[in-house]
Amino acid sequence: MARSRRHQLPRRSQRHARGRSRHEGAALRHHCQCLLHAGRKVYPHHDVYGGTKHFVHAVSEGMRQTMSSYRVRVMVISPGVAKSEIDKTITHQDAYDFWDSGRKQLDGGLDANDIARTMLFAYELPQDVNLQEMTITHTGQEF
Repeated sequence: MARSRRHQLPRRSQRHARGRSRHEGAALRHHCQCLLHAGRKVYPHHDVYGGTKHFVHAVSEGMRQTMSSYRVRVMVISPGVAKSEIDKTITHQDAYDFWDSGRKQLDGGLDANDIARTMLFAYELPQDVNLQEMTITHTGQEF
């Protein structure tokens, strides 16, 4: 992914340098990965799942380093327990029980709109500012 973007960016950067405004074409200059908090913390019964999130985090950091010379912002957002349908994908009973008990303690978890507002905040920062990482959790989330 980084290789293909690297080849496209010189043309986009030249267009930006020819007088386009700071926000015009900004979607081409911002890349966001949304990982679950499992990308930073390992949970019982979720070791492989957490490992995949660690991988994406590492790839995002490599992409950030590669794209920095093109002034492309790459950021990782790691939300904690959120209201979602992920529970429909958990087939191991112990893993489901762990997830479900944590979610119940948090009234279902974060609302997707709260996560989206946080992403929008980071996106609307000046192009010179890259908020590289954010971890967003419910205030009651202990794990």
